[in-house]
Amino acid sequence: PEGARLIITSGYRCLTHNVAVGGSTNSQHMQGKAVDLYSPDVPIRDLARAAINVLAFREGGIGLYVGKREWLHCAVRGYRARWAKHDGKPIPFEEALEE
Repeated sequence: PEGARLIITSGYRCLTHNVAVGGSTNSQHMQGKAVDLYSPDVPIRDLARAAINVLAFREGGIGLYVGKREWLHCAVRGYRARWAKHDGKPIPFEEALEE
């Protein structure tokens, strides 16, 4: 919605910071190709559905994290990737969208 706020919690990460936050060894954040975000104004699943329709992410990475702490990971990369976790436990992406 117009005026909705997006809060970016992670963008580019240097190697030291990526290790400190437990990031993947091949994290797209270290290449400046990923962002983690949430909105206090828009449900996280709605943000994920919107990201699916963004051309840069359609063939990129979208990770949906739900549960006690919710955020969305979006990455531009050369291949399509989708994943979801509920309180740290992997669940099917489509299932996470429906909860």
